[in-house]
Order: sequence, then C-alpha cells, then structure tokens
Amino acid sequence: MTTTDTTAALDLDAIRAREQAATPGPWGWRGHISQSVELRALHSGGMRIISTTRPEPCIGYTADEELVLLDNACKACTAYLTGGGLGRGEDPKCEKPENLDTVWTWHPGGFIRPINDWAKAEVLQWSEHMYRDDVKDTTHPDAEFIAAARQDIPALLAEVDRHRARIDATHDALSRLDGVDEDSTATLESTVEYLASRWQAMCDAEAEAAAEVDRLRAQLDAETRAHGQTVDDRDRFEAMADRLAEAISLLTGADIGEHSSGNDPWMRALDAAEGAMPRPQLTTSAADCADHDPIECACELTDADRPTQAAPADAEEIFQ
Repeated sequence: MTTTDTTAALDLDAIRAREQAATPGPWGWRGHISQSVELRALHSGGMRIISTTRPEPCIGYTADEELVLLDNACKACTAYLTGGGLGRGEDPKCEKPENLDTVWTWHPGGFIRPINDWAKAEVLQWSEHMYRDDVKDTTHPDAEFIAAARQDIPALLAEVDRHRARIDATHDALSRLDGVDEDSTATLESTVEYLASRWQAMCDAEAEAAAEVDRLRAQLDAETRAHGQTVDDRDRFEAMADRLAEAISLLTGADIGEHSSGNDPWMRALDAAEGAMPRPQLTTSAADCADHDPIECACELTDADRPTQAAPADAEEIFQ
C-alpha cells in the first residue's frame, strides 16, 4: 500500500506550476443524466476536462448523417432505431456499460457504476419523464473533490504564502533582537511592563464604564416605567374630567365646547356648575332674625342691629 509522507516539505513551486498549467477554473460536472456526464470548464463553451469515448458503439452515422445500427448493437439501441419499444427522437440508454459515453466511478460497496447515478439534475423531476435531464453537479465524493480542487488548490497556495510571509517577518524581527545590547533589552522590558500596566488600567476602566452603563440603563428603565405610569394616570384623569364636564353640560344645558387653544371645556363646565348652585335666601327684616346667631345668619343686619360682645378681661394682655 502506498503511503504519503506528510512530514516532507511541500514543493510549492511544483504545485503552483501544475495548477497554472491546468485548464482555468471553475470546473463542474455537466451533461445529461440519460447520456454522458463529463467534467467540464464552466466557461469558454464548456471545455471538456475529463471525458470518455465509446470503443464499440451500437449506433453510427453514415456519410449522409443517417443513424445506422452497428454490429453487436444492444436491444435498447435497436429498439430506438426500429421503433420496437422507444419512440424516435428519444435518447436510448445503452445496455452495454462499455458503450455508455460517461465517467465511471467506484461505489462505496465496492463495485463500479456510471457517475450518472450520482448526478444532480438542473430541473427537478416532476413526472415519470423528465422534460430536461441536464446535469448541474454530482454527489459522488471523489467527483466533488476533483471539481473543487481547481479552486481549492489556488486558495490553499495563497493561504500558505500568507503564513510563510508572516513567519519570515517574525524571523526578521527575532534576528534584529539578537543584536540588541543589555541596556536596550532592559528598556524594552520596562516598556513592555509599562504597556501591560496601561493595558490593565484600560481594561479596568472599561469594566467600570460598562458597570456604569448598566446602572444608567437600569435607572433609565425605571424612569421610563415611572413616566409610563404618569402618562397612564394623566390619561385616566383626563378621561374622568371629560366625563364629568360632559355630565355637567347635560345637567345644566351649558355648551362647554371642545378642547382648543382658546377653549377649556373643563373650566366652562366648572363655571356652569357654580352658576347652577342654589344660593341662600336673605330675610327682609332684621327683626325676623332676632333669635338667630348673627355669625351664622345670612340676613341683612346693620352694624346697629348686631349685638355687641364684651371683650375678655385679658384681651388687652393678649394683644399687647
């Protein structure tokens, strides 16, 4: 069994030369499920990369481009030309594996099958007879690997080049450090320590700032909820004031109008309610109120009619 030495250095120049000499990509598997499937370039008219030939075909062409059966033709191809099972114009599926012009691949079970068995159709089959059986890809792992290699290998080469360039730059930096004296090394170490401490300080400041942001966000959320409650209470009280003003308007018959810059229905309703309140009736004679408390009585008493009250003995002491 042949093994590959993975520890050997890659000859990138040889790999790159083979890659550049190959047909430009991308590549893909194309053809027809019922006929041949080939590896083709997906540009320049579908140039063939991997194809096959029919060493012993069943059907040939005359000089006048007429189809004719050749020796040892299979039943499917014979039926195709003679009309004994297939209609003219339909592509036969040759019964001879050696006559099928397609790529053959190994099945995981250990036997060979045409790559057509792994082909992906461009159009999904919607009935017994597929009206188009163009191939857009294949699911066979080896075939997928071959087609993708045309793009994978250039990408891998570019990645290797990028890493090698970084390694070379690191080696150059290390070689320059080899010639640095002890004083320069000490200075460099102190600079590294200073930068590390500054970095730690920046990280601590960032953590404190993040904590402060979290606190402010929590405070903002609380204030937002409180503001929302205030708005809800305002709307509820405004709705109650509107209902109360409307009720006063209905009871008094007053026109309170609508809310506007020049009209306040609530104040007009309040004015209407105060105007509709009953007032106490005044008596016509002070004599009718002789027994009334002059403080509580609402009659028209003069100063002469009102009884005088003696000041307490200590009034002067109170107001002194």
